[in-house]
Amino acid sequence: MLKLGLSTGIGSDSLKLGGLKIFCDGALGARTAALSEEYCDDRGNKGMLVQRKSELDDLVERANEADIQLAIHAIGDVGIGATIKSLASALKKSPKRDHRHRIEHLELPSTGHLKEMRKLGVIASMQPNFIGEWGGTDGMYLSRLGAKRTARNNPFREVLTSKVRLVFGSDCMPFSPLYGIHSAANAPFPAQRISAQEAFAAYTRDAAFASFSESAKGTLTRGSLADFVVLSDNPFESPSKISSVHVMKTVFGGNVVYDGPRARRGD
Repeated sequence: MLKLGLSTGIGSDSLKLGGLKIFCDGALGARTAALSEEYCDDRGNKGMLVQRKSELDDLVERANEADIQLAIHAIGDVGIGATIKSLASALKKSPKRDHRHRIEHLELPSTGHLKEMRKLGVIASMQPNFIGEWGGTDGMYLSRLGAKRTARNNPFREVLTSKVRLVFGSDCMPFSPLYGIHSAANAPFPAQRISAQEAFAAYTRDAAFASFSESAKGTLTRGSLADFVVLSDNPFESPSKISSVHVMKTVFGGNVVYDGPRARRGD
C-alpha cells in the first residue's frame, strides 16, 4: 500500500479503500482465539496469537504513521490486550487526533480493555449476528467458554456504557442487518442486550463514522446520500418481533434498486 501511494479514503462514495485488516489471534469456533483461560471443550488449549509481538507492533506502527486506518481482528481477551498495547505504543510514537482505528469482533473484552479503548479513541467493530448464530444457553459459545464467559461474550451494553463507539457489521454470518439488530435487541444476557434504536445507530450513523463517511451517509438528513430502505413494519415498537420485519424497497443513490412484491401490491 505504501509503495503504491494508497491510503484510507481513496475512492468514491460508492467504492473506496477502508481500513487495513490485520489478524492478531484466531477464532472461537476453531479454538484459536487467544484466551487467558483454557477452552472448556479442549483442556490445555488457550488459543494462539497469529504474529509475534514485534511483528504486530511494526505493522501497526507503520500503518498508523502513514495515516492508514487499522481494522485489527482480535477476539479473545489475550488477543484484545495485545492489540490495545500495540495501538497504544504506535499512537504514543505518532499521535493521531482522528485515526478511527478499530478492533474487529472484540468478543471477550475486559472492563480494563474498554477503558483503554475509550482513552485511545479505538472503535469497537462487532457482529451481533454471532449472538444469533452461536449464543444462548445451548450454542457454540457455551461449549467453548462455559457459562461465566459466555454471559460476558460480545458485551454490547458494556461497550456503550464504557462510552466506546460501537459499530456493527455482519461478517457474512449471515448478511442481514435486521438479523443482527434482532440478535442485539433480544440478546440472552444483560451485558449483551441493547435497544433496537442503539443497534440501528451502530449499523448506520456510527458505522458511517467508522468509515469517515458521516458527512455523506448514516443518517436521514438533508445533503446526505439518498441510500435507504423501506421496511414492512416499525422495528422499534416490538423488539421481539424484529425478525419478522422485512425490506420492501431499497433506494440507492436516489434510485429504486429493489422493489419487492409486497411493495408492488401496496400492502
